[in-house]
Amino acid sequence: MVIAHNSSSMSETLVSPPTFTPALEPPPGTTSNPEHPASLAHLADISIGVCLPLITIFFMLRSYVRIFVKHSWIFEDVLVTTAWAGTVAYCGIMRATMAYHGGQHAWDITRDEFHQASYWFNVASIEYGVMIGITKLAVLWLYRRVFSPVRWSAFDISIVVLIATITGFYGATTIVKIFECSPREKIWNHALPGKCVQTHWILNISGGFNTVTDYLILLLPVQAVRNLQMDTLKRVLVVLAFTFGLWYVFPTRAGEILQRRVEKTLALGRLRYHTGSVLIARSAPIFATIGFVVRIQRSGNPDTSWNQPEILLWGVAELASGNLCVCFPELAFVFHWKRRKGSDMPHRPTASVIESNRRTKPPSDPYFTKCDKGICLE
Repeated sequence: MVIAHNSSSMSETLVSPPTFTPALEPPPGTTSNPEHPASLAHLADISIGVCLPLITIFFMLRSYVRIFVKHSWIFEDVLVTTAWAGTVAYCGIMRATMAYHGGQHAWDITRDEFHQASYWFNVASIEYGVMIGITKLAVLWLYRRVFSPVRWSAFDISIVVLIATITGFYGATTIVKIFECSPREKIWNHALPGKCVQTHWILNISGGFNTVTDYLILLLPVQAVRNLQMDTLKRVLVVLAFTFGLWYVFPTRAGEILQRRVEKTLALGRLRYHTGSVLIARSAPIFATIGFVVRIQRSGNPDTSWNQPEILLWGVAELASGNLCVCFPELAFVFHWKRRKGSDMPHRPTASVIESNRRTKPPSDPYFTKCDKGICLE
């Protein structure tokens, strides 16, 4: 009996209890909590749950308009489709990053779990760079189609230069992110021998460029509407409508006149305002600015398993905003088309209607000033 007791005591002594070694020592006053670590996963779920259905619904509606209403599919539509599919993939990669311990503090996870989180963040950052570049290109292609009827004018050249700059920058930074370390495994495992570029500098420069180009794209339509023959207030409203993606609430008569004036001034029949509705502000520059500030604040912080995935949350908001921005103009056409389809008036004026309009003096315009400099847009 004594021998058996001693044997059990020896076995208990030989079996040591499991230990937890964090990837990073916790800061003073903080205790590691590997059993119930703080996590950003719930915020990622909320972001995906809001953004993914929104962009999918509006993308499907836009595709319906382009294919079945306008019977047109051009390179701009390819860019929009790629931006939507890439944003969906980005949401999946961001969620995978959270599933593999991204969005958890480094002192709450092991070194192997830290390596997994770093790997998936690198994949997500590469995906983000490609997709935000394509989304910006889709917006610029839309602007060029709508606002630049004269090719190689000063305004058109500015759009082309911005397209080339964005393509070159995001192409270069994507290559750098893929090969930022030699060997590549050192990106997520700094214990390996090798060399790396300064990752936080890449993220900061990319965030700064991203913010600046967002504001440039935001202000591009201002030049296109500067010469509209209308009073200052209405010109400002048109600028806000295009630059912020807003469809302002005008009185019905005023909205119809505004639509007619803009179309005639730009010599295009492709601009459509859906009067009487308000959609959403183009908030991509806001999200880009916040993301850039977060990058600067977290720069150099060793708790990258928490800080880097936090940037991904602002990235999905910016991508979703850009997707919505390129979808809304086509949806306005749907509402305009349905309104015409449901009205009693024919889609095209008959010869009698044209002759009657020629003989009838047009009514006065209570919402806009008269034409000046000999230019009339009645």
